[in-house]
Amino acid sequence: MKLTELIADRLFVPACCICGDPAADGRLPLCGDCAAEFQSLLTAPCPECGCSKSDCLCPGGSETLFLFYYRSEAGKQIIRSLKRRPDRRTAAFLGCLIAEKVLREKSRGFDAVTFVPRMKSRSAEYGGDQSKLIAEGAAKALGIPLAVLLGRRKSGTEQKLLDAAGRRRNVKKVFYALPEAADYRRVLLVDDVTTTGATLSECASILHEAGVRQVVRACAARTP
Repeated sequence: MKLTELIADRLFVPACCICGDPAADGRLPLCGDCAAEFQSLLTAPCPECGCSKSDCLCPGGSETLFLFYYRSEAGKQIIRSLKRRPDRRTAAFLGCLIAEKVLREKSRGFDAVTFVPRMKSRSAEYGGDQSKLIAEGAAKALGIPLAVLLGRRKSGTEQKLLDAAGRRRNVKKVFYALPEAADYRRVLLVDDVTTTGATLSECASILHEAGVRQVVRACAARTP
């Protein structure tokens, strides 16, 4: 941790990632009131089909591990705060929860955690890559390395502006595997939000082509 970050961590009370009020516990980015709301997010069924996350009948519903649905205002606020001003505390918290979920549902044995890289222009504009920060939190919780295995050739149109077919076309040829990918056999691939799963699917395929035998996909939130 940089000296400036260490000083800020000691001097400033962490804010709740949902409402912005002071966090109840310096280790968690939640106030007392929002902690209960966040817990309900983790257990809420799919708002479209009504099934649990593991049994979701919506397209792509069961292919990616995720923490909550990006539908409630609380869930949206968490992701917005990460995208607009990447917060290490919130990202580490979500990464830790992803690690716990992976250990429960996908066992152990990963060589590394990697992530879907953000557009460089977005990282520069907002001060960081939220998916990388979440992946860092997951890697630390799992006790394995964070590996940068994917690159990004061009920005393309923002995925949120496209329909499902457009999203699948848009990600083609945007991402590529770095040479280091060939050194890994089983990795956890992390993103912040998924909708159709097109980006995670494309990145997983690219890693497979580079020699990675198994890619487990995970994210913080999913849009049903």
